[in-house]
Amino acid sequence: MKNLLELTKKIVARNDEKGEINFAYIHDDILVATDTRRMLIIKGVDPVKEPLLLDVYSGVPWSKDMGYVGRIEKTFGKYPDYKKIIIKEAKIKKAICEKEVHKDSINYVICEIARLGATFNVKYIQDLISHKKVKIDYVSIDYNENNLPFQLKGIMRDVEDGKTYNFTYIVMPIVY
Repeated sequence: MKNLLELTKKIVARNDEKGEINFAYIHDDILVATDTRRMLIIKGVDPVKEPLLLDVYSGVPWSKDMGYVGRIEKTFGKYPDYKKIIIKEAKIKKAICEKEVHKDSINYVICEIARLGATFNVKYIQDLISHKKVKIDYVSIDYNENNLPFQLKGIMRDVEDGKTYNFTYIVMPIVY
């Protein structure tokens, strides 16, 4: 799971006013990270009974029952409900890459998303796909229309331990 947490460092907010999104959220076998412009949901991590927030920079887990003194001291609210953000119905559902996505195929994935008409920050896709120790083995897109979020779904693999995880990556559009 160490490599998944490394990946989430690119996605969690840093020093955001809404303090809880500066952390990854873990409950049951779900790991969630967001900065409000994108959200990564990974299914299949080691299960945790009680919801907790995890400081991905220090590795320190904490829950509301635990006191926390550390890098960020804020009043925490409720973590965003990732279940409400997942796109359930999409006009377009398309497999983009049915084999491992590697450095040479990142541009292909980005072009396929753009070809649908989505406007997005390319760096968000690069952050997901370019991690050296977490590889994407399959990716598809759920897309509705311009100015709405789209989501990538697929399978990611930790190259060190070989474990695979299902993921959903929701990206907010750039609206002009």
